[in-house]
Amino acid sequence: ANSGQSLGRWCLDLKVMDTRFRRLPPVINLAKREGVLGFAAFLAMIGLNLTFINPFSTLILVSPLLGECGLALTDEEFNQTFHDRLSETVIIPTKRGFSLDIRLRHLYWEVKKTLGQRKK
Repeated sequence: ANSGQSLGRWCLDLKVMDTRFRRLPPVINLAKREGVLGFAAFLAMIGLNLTFINPFSTLILVSPLLGECGLALTDEEFNQTFHDRLSETVIIPTKRGFSLDIRLRHLYWEVKKTLGQRKK
């Protein structure tokens, strides 16, 4: 129903597309993509729990996630990370979405306005 948008991508107005066919990727490609990213995040979470016990293990366990981010920053053509290259997907901006930043800005101004009226 989200047409290629996960919950996080929906909030940021981004869409996952297949690089070869220029359409929504198959479920297998999405599973590969999320599996690799989930495994890297899991290792980082374990590493951050070991911060004070063994800092060297923390560095080793967080490095796959840092490598993912570094790969996206160095790829000048599509800004693809390892999990995007493995699953042959790319992230593109879309006009459809939740526009979380706009909603948070409106909420902020409403709260500020309400608190300003209570002080008077």
